[in-house]
Formats: sequence, structure tokens, C-alpha cells
Amino acid sequence: MIVGVTAGSFAWRDLEEAFSRAIDDWGFDLIEFDAARLGPIGCAQSGLLAQRFGASVGLHAALDPAPGSSDLIGTALADLRVQCEDALAQYARISLPWGTAPLLAGPSSVQAVLPDYEAAGIRLLLPFGAGGERERAAIAATASGFWLDLDQVAGAIDAMGTDGAKRAGGVLVSIDDVQGSERVRLLRRLRDLGFRAPCLLAAGGSSGADRLRSGAERLREILAGN
Repeated sequence: MIVGVTAGSFAWRDLEEAFSRAIDDWGFDLIEFDAARLGPIGCAQSGLLAQRFGASVGLHAALDPAPGSSDLIGTALADLRVQCEDALAQYARISLPWGTAPLLAGPSSVQAVLPDYEAAGIRLLLPFGAGGERERAAIAATASGFWLDLDQVAGAIDAMGTDGAKRAGGVLVSIDDVQGSERVRLLRRLRDLGFRAPCLLAAGGSSGADRLRSGAERLREILAGN
């Protein structure tokens, strides 16, 4: 199972340093960047560095859809797919304000761009914890998968079946969660249900090297059944 880290969890001066620290120094398999911070040039550099370091890459984008803005969202998602291709990203993880997920379900937004994502081998992941059951149903019917925030969807994970776990495209785990018994239990449940997508470690601010290294090691232990 892939263990990754968000690039916002630590300090880095350039992309090469980010890859070197996350992949070589701390042993992560994947690094997720903020698409807006990278920009087109950074995405192209990321693609080259991913090959050099033998790393997987993900991109994150925060969207704020409003009623009637589906065309703009569709354009933003199409541009994001191009960034993913340049960065050799295996997924695009979308964050949304609470209660806005159904606004992405229109034919001119997610459904319109999804075939291009699938043709490129990129998973378009919407947040599972963006609202109630109706919103989750809209997400399930629209995107190529969803991502889980372990701090927000504990009850949903307990109720999740094998099909849901396999459809999940990633789980975001706070670095503090790998030491807490309840969050560890949820990770083990996902693993036992067949979840095999990336587990992404996130730390507030810029965490120290020892903390990130130990967090990666502990996450691997949990996913291995320890």
C-alpha cells in the first residue's frame, strides 16, 4: 500500500529538495503537491523528478463552486487534468466547502471531464465527507472515486462495505492519528475491507524530520497489521 505525505507538511526550498526529503530521507512512496502552488512549470518539473526519484505524485486543488458556475468548474477541472499529466500525478484530490458537492454533479462539470481523466489514467477524487448521504450519493455517481478524511468520516467508515472501501481513492491521515487508538482502528478496518489506495500523512505547519519519519514508519506498521 502506498504511503504518502502532503508537501505542505514540511519546509522545502525547491521541488528537488521536496522529493529528496520525502522519498529518500523519510521513505514515503508518494508526495502530494498543491496544484496552485506548482503551476504549469512546477508540474513539468515534478514529472521529471518523479521519474528520477521513482516516486508517485498526487495533486490537490481547492474549488469553491457556486450555483451556475459549472462551466467554470469544468474548465478548472480540465486545466487540472493537464497539470496532472505534466506532473505524472496518479490522482487529483479535490477539496470543497461544506455543502457544495452536489454543484459538481452537473453534466458540464465533473461528468464532462471524467472521460478525459480516465483516458489519462488519472483518478478524480471528490471528498466523501463533504456533507450528508445525498451529497455522498451524488459524489459516488459522478467522480471516479472519493477520498476520506479520517478526522471527519469515522462513522461512515464503520458503516462502509467492501465495495466502498475499494472505491476510495485515498485517505488523509493526520500525523497525530497514527498514535491514537480510535484512528488506528479505522485504518485497520479500511485495510481489512480491501482498501489499497494511497494513505496520505498530513501535518499542520512544517513538521520536523524525525516526526515525519516516525509517522511514515508507524503508518506502514498499521497497514501491515501491527
